[in-house]
Amino acid sequence: MTAHDSLQPSPPAALTITEVAALTRTGKTFVWGEISRGNLRAVRLGSRCTRVLPADLEIWLERGAMPPEVAAVASQHDRRVR
Repeated sequence: MTAHDSLQPSPPAALTITEVAALTRTGKTFVWGEISRGNLRAVRLGSRCTRVLPADLEIWLERGAMPPEVAAVASQHDRRVR
């Protein structure tokens, strides 16, 4: 590993369903429903591990899935994570 390698930005952290629910001020059941309906993309990492990528959360919010004031708060947090 060189000094240059350590300066590379790390990939955005994937969010748990609980984190998505907290960011969007909704419940986990609502988030799971959005995933089940195909409105919110999620990645299964195992039989009991599902994550949402920040970019997918942002796309979902931009589609108008949440009230504007909630979407603004979640989107601001998403930009800080990157």
